[in-house]
Order: sequence, then structure tokens, then C-alpha cells
Amino acid sequence: MNWRLFEVPGIDLDSIDIPVVKLPDGRLPNKEVIDNLVARVLANVDALGAKLPVDQADAIRSDLALMSFDPNLVQPQFSEPHLGQDRYGTQFYIRPCAAILPDDIDAGSEDVASPLQKMLLGFSNTMMPDRAVPVIKAEFRDHLEDGRTRELIGGNAFFTPAEFVAADHHIEGVFDEFGQFSGWVAVYNRAAVDHVIAWPGSTGRPTDCGPFRIKFAYLQGRMSESRLPPAEYSHISQKLNRIGGLYVYRDGIRILPYGNSDFDF
Repeated sequence: MNWRLFEVPGIDLDSIDIPVVKLPDGRLPNKEVIDNLVARVLANVDALGAKLPVDQADAIRSDLALMSFDPNLVQPQFSEPHLGQDRYGTQFYIRPCAAILPDDIDAGSEDVASPLQKMLLGFSNTMMPDRAVPVIKAEFRDHLEDGRTRELIGGNAFFTPAEFVAADHHIEGVFDEFGQFSGWVAVYNRAAVDHVIAWPGSTGRPTDCGPFRIKFAYLQGRMSESRLPPAEYSHISQKLNRIGGLYVYRDGIRILPYGNSDFDF
């Protein structure tokens, strides 16, 4: 599929052919299958005729010329996960990729997360100690030219349950449909104290967002004021500086752009 077709104004979606082929279980498409799919898209481009500007049509044909390959030869070059045999899932082969993708991947450092990491880290809610294992496991592997592979968003790249629990202070509770908070606050790991805070601005009217739960962990800004050992404090503090923020989830899936400090406050 070439997404440029969807960017052209004046073309009805019914006029765009999305080629689909069904293969036997465990079989990856080979070069012949890929070439046939590409041919169908090219035929669709030709059929659109004058509806498709010449420069757009040329760009699409140029993109499709890069799609002559055999996934069976590409797949063995990468580690898990992969499709084939009894595996299932969705896998994308994208050529050409956006010109800004390398910058989005490599712009980060130990102190600053890359744009791609800011967007994808915490895709599933994995930092809550009492949450079930997420249905979707999000990972992004950067395969380097020297053969090494970097995992950018999986594993411990995001906050772990242990790090959440280790924070100095915690707030947990529920905001009801009228904006009233009912929950507890624990300071420096002491016994939790119950709190009920009404929102005067409600004036008896339900909020637009409806009820929601909140779990909040806070680390003191100064090491001398934290209960954590210096090494653990430095590790979590550095992580907070890179990716700290107010992450919002619905059904365990992150709602963008929240979590990125550029949008939190």
C-alpha cells in the first residue's frame, strides 16, 4: 500500500484499491507475491488517470520501485519477533522511510529522550505494580550497520513497577464525575492518609471528562531530601529528566501526546 494515495484531495476512498492476498498458515509472501501486489497498486495509479497529479503519480511509482524484495530473505537478518510457522501478528516493511526517521531515533542522549522515544515509550501501562501483563507488548529495535541491535522502548527503557514503588511520595484515588477526589496520600513511605477533596467549580454539574483513576509517584528534587540511596536516586532522577511526565491511559493504552513533558503543564 502506498499512503500517498490517501493524501490526494478529490480522490474518493472507493477509488483506491488496497491489494490483499491470503497465504497458507506459516507462509511469508515471496518476491512474486510482493511484485503482484505492487502491480495492482500501479494499475490503480494508472486507472486514476487525471485525478492524480503528475508529480504525485511519479512519486508513487518511484516509491513502488523500491518494493521489489523477498521477505523470506530479509526476515532471517533480524532477531525476534518474526512471523512464519505458527507465529501471528502484524509486520510492516516500509520503503522509503521518512527522511526524518533517523533524526527521530538518534537525536536522544542519556539526558534527553529522542522524539521517537517520547512518542512510543510507555505505549502500554507497564509501570503499575498491580496491573496485569499488557495485551500489547511494544518494542522498537534499531538495527545498526555494524550488526548490533538497540531496543529503544522495550524492557526497562520505561518506568518499572519497582521504580514506581521506590518513589518518595504516592497519591492514589478516584475523581468522580463531579471532580471530587477520594483517595489516599503516602509521604516518605509512611502509612497512607485518606483524603476527600471536593471541587467547588463543579457546582453540581458533571465534568466533561467523566470519572477517572489516578496513581501518582513523586521523587524529591534534591537527593538530600529523598529516602532513596544515592545510586538509586541518581538512576530514577535521570530517567525522570528524560521521560518523566503525566501519562494518561485508557484501557491500558497510552493516550498521546500526554506523558511528553511538552504537553503536561
